[in-house]
Amino acid sequence: MTKTPFAVVAGLGWRRARTGAIAWGLVFALSVVAIVAAYSAAYGTPEERQQLFRLFGANKGISALFGSPRGLDTVGGFTAWRSMGFLPLVTAAWGLVIATGALRGEEDEGRRATILAGAISRSRSTAATLTGLGLAGLLLFLITAVFTVGSALINGGFSAGDALFLTLAYCAAGPPFMALGAFTAQIAPNRRQASGIAAAVLGVAYILRIAADADASLSWLRWLTPIGWVMELRPIVDPRAWPLLLLALWTIFFGLLAIRVASGRDDEAAFLQSSSSRKPRTFLLASSLGLALRERLGGLAAWVLGTGLSMFAIGLLSKAITKVATQSGGLQKHIEQTTSNPVDISTPTGYLAVMFVFVVIVVSLHAVGHSNVTAEEEREGRSATALAAPLSRNAWLGGRVGVGLIGCLAVSLAAAIGAWLGSVVSGAGVSLLDMLGAAANMLPAVLLFLGIGFAAFAYVPRHASAIAWSAIGISYLWEQTGAVIKAPEWVLSFSPFHWVKPVPAVDPALTALFVLGIAGIVLLGLAFHRFNRRDLSSK
Repeated sequence: MTKTPFAVVAGLGWRRARTGAIAWGLVFALSVVAIVAAYSAAYGTPEERQQLFRLFGANKGISALFGSPRGLDTVGGFTAWRSMGFLPLVTAAWGLVIATGALRGEEDEGRRATILAGAISRSRSTAATLTGLGLAGLLLFLITAVFTVGSALINGGFSAGDALFLTLAYCAAGPPFMALGAFTAQIAPNRRQASGIAAAVLGVAYILRIAADADASLSWLRWLTPIGWVMELRPIVDPRAWPLLLLALWTIFFGLLAIRVASGRDDEAAFLQSSSSRKPRTFLLASSLGLALRERLGGLAAWVLGTGLSMFAIGLLSKAITKVATQSGGLQKHIEQTTSNPVDISTPTGYLAVMFVFVVIVVSLHAVGHSNVTAEEEREGRSATALAAPLSRNAWLGGRVGVGLIGCLAVSLAAAIGAWLGSVVSGAGVSLLDMLGAAANMLPAVLLFLGIGFAAFAYVPRHASAIAWSAIGISYLWEQTGAVIKAPEWVLSFSPFHWVKPVPAVDPALTALFVLGIAGIVLLGLAFHRFNRRDLSSK
C-alpha cells in the first residue's frame, strides 16, 4: 500500500522524535517508581506522614521549588507533588527542542527543501511533522503510564485512574511547547534562535510559577502560562481536568499559526532577519577559540545564569531542608532509598553535597551540547568555510573543545558560587571552599562525556548527538536503577555518575576520578586523530 505524502512526512517526524520519547519515558518511569518506593519505605506510619506534611507544608521556599504541597500524607499526594515540580518542565523543554529541530533544523540542513520538492505543500508538511511529533508525545505518555500505573498497583496509595491522570499531567506541557516551537521555527532565521525564543518563554513561565507558589497573593500568576495550567491540574489530590482546555487552546492556536506562517514564506526565509548593514564587530575573531566562544557566548551565559540561580535557590533552602531532616527521619530514609552514596543531610553541607551529585548530570548535558553544536556546524557547511582559510583542522577543532572546557568550568563554578551565596543568605554557613571542592569533584566525569561527544562527532558525525545523549541517559538510568534496587557495588561501578561522590560530606573517589579524567582525555585525543583523517560531512 502506497503511503500518502502526508503520512511519509509524519513518519519522518515520528522517527526523529521516537528515540527521545523512549529515553525520557524511561527516565520519567524510573523517577516515579523511585519516589513511590522511597516514600513508602521512609514514611511508613501515619504519624511520620503527618509530620512531613506539617514541616513541608509551611515552608514557602520548598513550595516555590516543587509547587504548592497537597496531600503529602499520602503516597499519591507526595508522588504528585515531588514529581510535578520538574517532570512537566522536562516535557516542555523536550517538546520545543524536537519541534524546532524537526522544522527549522531540517530546513537549515537542506532536507526540508527535498521534502517540499515532492507532492506536499509547506502548510501540509508542517502539519504532518507536528502530527509525527504528537505521536512521539503519545509514546512518551504510554511508557510513563505503564510504570506509573504498575507502581500504583504494587505499592498502593493511589488508583490506576489517578496514575493515568498523573501521567497525563506530566506530558500535558509537551504539546503546547511543541506548537510554540513550531511557530518560532517559522519566524526565526535558524534553529538556534528558534529554540532560544521558545526556551525564553518557558523560562518566564517557570519563573511565574515559582512566584505564584512562593507567595499566596501572587497565585493568580499561575493562570498566565501553560506551566501554571499544568500545575492547576492538581493530579491525585484534587484533580481538575478543565485546565486541559486551556492547554489545548494554546496548542491549537500556535499550531495553526505555525502552519499559516509556513504557507506564506520561502524556504530558509524568516520574519526575524538580522540587519545586513551593521558595522563589523570583530570582537573575539582573532582565533578559532575566540570565534567559537563568540558564537556560543549567548548560550553559555544562559547556562551559567540558569545553573547559578537554580543552585542559589537550593542553597537558600538548605537550612530549611536540614531542619526538616533533623525533625523527621523519613527524609534521611528517602535519600538513602534513592541514592547509591547516601550521606547525612542533617547539615547544610551534607544536603548540598547530595545536590551536586545531580548537578553533574546538568553539566554533562552542557558538555555534550558543545559536541552537538560542532556537528551542526559541519552539517551546515560552516566548518568547510573556516577550513578553506589557512586554518588547520587541529586549530579549528581545538577551538571548539576549548570552548567546551571553558563552558563546563564556568557552569560548574556558577553552581558552586550560587549554592554558597544561597547558603550565606539563609544563614546556613557553608564554606565557599567546600562548594568549590564539590564542583571540582564533578569535572572528571564531565570531561569523560565531553570526550564521548567529540569522539562520536569525529567518528560518526551523523549520529554524534544520539550517541552523546544516550551515554548520559544510560549512565543516569543505570545509576538510579541500581540505587533503587540496591544493586551490588560492582554493578553500580559501570556508571560514571556513581563515582561522583557527595563531596565534601565524604571523601572523593580519587582513583576512579583519575581514571574518568584520563578516559576523557584519551577520547578527545582520538577525536583529533580521526577528524584529521576523515572527509567533512555535509547536508
